[in-house]
Amino acid sequence: MLFHTRYGARTGRLVNGTTGTVLEAGDRGLTVAVDGTGDRRVVLPAEWVQGTRMDGSPNLSHAWVRTVDGAQGGTWEAVHLLGTPALDAFRGYVGQSRSRQPTHTWNTTPVIDLDHGGRPADARTPDEHVLAALARTPDPRLAAVTDPHPTDRRLRAQIAEHLHVLNSGPPDRTSDLSRARDTLDKAERKQTEASLHLARAERQRDELGPLGVLRSHGRAERRRLDRDARTAADRAGQATAAVTAARHDVDRLLRAQADADAFAGAEGWRRPEINRLREQLAEHWAATIVSCARAGDPLAYGTDRLRHAAHHRHHTLRRLEASIPTDRSAELNRVTAALARTTTAREVAGERLAAARERLERANGGLWPRPGEVRAATAGVERALHTLRQQIDKEADLRLRLDDVTAHEQRRRAALVDTASTRGTLLNDRVLLSHALDDTLVERVTARSPPTRPTTSAAGSAPSHPTRPAAPSGATTPPGSRPTSTATAPSAPPPDTPSSPAASSATPPPLPTSSGTTHSTPGTMLPAPSGPTPSTAVLNSNAPAKSTTVSTSADDRRRRHPRSSPALSRYAPWADIMSGIIGRSSRA
Repeated sequence: MLFHTRYGARTGRLVNGTTGTVLEAGDRGLTVAVDGTGDRRVVLPAEWVQGTRMDGSPNLSHAWVRTVDGAQGGTWEAVHLLGTPALDAFRGYVGQSRSRQPTHTWNTTPVIDLDHGGRPADARTPDEHVLAALARTPDPRLAAVTDPHPTDRRLRAQIAEHLHVLNSGPPDRTSDLSRARDTLDKAERKQTEASLHLARAERQRDELGPLGVLRSHGRAERRRLDRDARTAADRAGQATAAVTAARHDVDRLLRAQADADAFAGAEGWRRPEINRLREQLAEHWAATIVSCARAGDPLAYGTDRLRHAAHHRHHTLRRLEASIPTDRSAELNRVTAALARTTTAREVAGERLAAARERLERANGGLWPRPGEVRAATAGVERALHTLRQQIDKEADLRLRLDDVTAHEQRRRAALVDTASTRGTLLNDRVLLSHALDDTLVERVTARSPPTRPTTSAAGSAPSHPTRPAAPSGATTPPGSRPTSTATAPSAPPPDTPSSPAASSATPPPLPTSSGTTHSTPGTMLPAPSGPTPSTAVLNSNAPAKSTTVSTSADDRRRRHPRSSPALSRYAPWADIMSGIIGRSSRA
């Protein structure tokens, strides 16, 4: 057994990565002999054996299947390595150097990953996939060398916990309360109308008087009024009951809404926390895919992850740019120029006011001042003073506006300086992911209507006409006819979950045949042997596979689209018959 977490007291604690041999299994749990400690035995409780860690992974698993990272530093007699496109030069060397005997590497193709209802068009064989992966030399500083799924499971578990608490709370009854209040208003209006109708009927009956019933006509009128009064009383009673029921519903919903408001006040912080965790999860996968793209394998976690990473980086950059104050440099230039013009105009207005006042003094300084000149000089002074005041007010407004625009531009420059590094990183990541999408376009080509069966069974057998054009030499075979090897690790997880040792059996499962596999010594690829080799360790590359590559030959495309074929040899007999008919018609 392999320990994936710590167990025991602080002094004798078994740490993560400890292995042991199961000696006995019972109701109490497992009795395990710890490897490398002599005769030390530990009884593991059943609850702990069946339990999981905080990220959802098991506490224990079988030790005969190890990840490449977990097997580093160990040595076994024989090792089988699961070859996937997630390998690289470092992991490949570690995986192929754990055995005393030649390592058996099982090269596998990625699993099928539908891409918007289509099929990726990559016809590489398992050997070509793995060889291309082993040719990569990753940067040890990149996050792509670590498993992103524990963080993914941790964040998703936290989001699920918050959602569970929110879903278990009382529902918001605001809309129900609004409808109940509308119903109560209608019921009260009907009650008021019924009360008025009842009062009118009773008043008419009372106005008939005792003498009115002496005649037959009066008695008939009295019976009619009594009947109207009883009907009005019944309607008033029904309206009162409806008002009572509506008020009861409103009171019940008010109490329910009060409970919902109290729950929202106590647990409402979880909704922004969920948004923060979702943003953190998206950022985690975006950073992982960026690291994979830098390492040369942008499709390590599938096409959807790559698209989501590019989308997230684009919108993160857009949000960051939107948070920066807008550029008002043009407005700053306009305000500065307007202020300069206004300052000049204010100075000119001051000079004109001084000249107008001199003229007024000269007009008043003579022995016999002329009234017309005095009035003209006084009007000139008032006009000059009014113009000066307008220019002063305009200058003050422009200075306030200039201060505001200047402060805004200072904030903008500070924001640009503070976010320059982040914006540069996001821009580089966006360009990198955009190029990755362009470079992997061939692997992500989709068809509008993907076949649900192999191409040969969907399109039928190939036509047997001797003049049918042959397929080009570079065409590949249909997906159902190319042999592929399968992974040897038991209970292989889906592409988006980390590979972990299986916990269903203490003995390794039978290995597949050696078709499509290679034996190698550390760092060397050797020819495949005639039969499988017993293993004492099976190494998993511990990374999800990319999309299975499927391609169709030129003949298959011509069979599906016969009009696009350059030579319609399949319809040659019909062409001969039609040409004969046309010839006979022309001769006739």
